[in-house]
Amino acid sequence: SHELRTPLNAILGFSEVIRDSVFGRTESSWDKYGEYASSIHTSGRHLLSLISEILDLSKIEAGSYVLDIRTIDLRDVVEGALTIVSPAAAKAGVQLRPILPDTQVWLAADERAMRQVAINLLANAVKFTPKGGSVTVEVDATDALAQFCITDTGIGIAKEHVSTVFELFR
Repeated sequence: SHELRTPLNAILGFSEVIRDSVFGRTESSWDKYGEYASSIHTSGRHLLSLISEILDLSKIEAGSYVLDIRTIDLRDVVEGALTIVSPAAAKAGVQLRPILPDTQVWLAADERAMRQVAINLLANAVKFTPKGGSVTVEVDATDALAQFCITDTGIGIAKEHVSTVFELFR
């Protein structure tokens, strides 16, 4: 359920700011509202993607799911995930700290799957990091390797649960 709630919270949070004219009705505030509208659009697209993903789950369980492997920009995927998770981080008092390269990071992957992994990891890091803590996401690349790493100042996973972290609905 949190995979659906995260983008929905972003949509609701950003749209409430626009609806309530939190930044006023000045000319300079419209730029901020435009940014928020863009974030709403990104979150809406992600939510639609999640719904498609839920429908694909039956294909996975039936063994007929096929990844859509394309050349994607990992930096762009992580930036999109940060946009979706940022309202929850702000609400929780958790600082997001991106460390991203200046250039694109190309790799062959299923973009929707990569975006969901990034969002899930970031959302969990925010959820389990206390107020005043931070979540850092770093994208790094060499000629043969592209990776992102998420670290946080949260509570971590209890040792007795480490063996079950990859089980469905754990």
